[in-house]
Amino acid sequence: MKLKNKVALITGASKGIGEGIAEVFAKEGANLILCARSASTKQIADTLAEKYNSKAIYVNCDVTKKADCQNAVEKGMETFGQIDILVSNAGVCKLGNFLETDDNDRHTCKTKQSHCRGISIVLFEYITSNLV
Repeated sequence: MKLKNKVALITGASKGIGEGIAEVFAKEGANLILCARSASTKQIADTLAEKYNSKAIYVNCDVTKKADCQNAVEKGMETFGQIDILVSNAGVCKLGNFLETDDNDRHTCKTKQSHCRGISIVLFEYITSNLV
């Protein structure tokens, strides 16, 4: 178990790549803070905790909102006392054939905004709450 006794905060954990990362981390022994806007992510947390005998919590979090990021860090620290790994996976984009998208589709994509803003907010909240 490569991640035994480590705690991972994963944004965008409700489906797809984020959910897959959460499963691999749980399988490797990590405890999880699963952050997403979808309340169905709680079921993912419960399932992974039971399946891999780990601990996992769900925190409702829109990474573009500072209060949500602050809450995610606080809940993670209250529950586990540490956060060792941060996976910035949140992003929203139009799904479909890339060749069929137009400039408007690409410019309205929120992936860059949520990745860049989200990671900076979560890191800031963690650093100011725990290292300063």
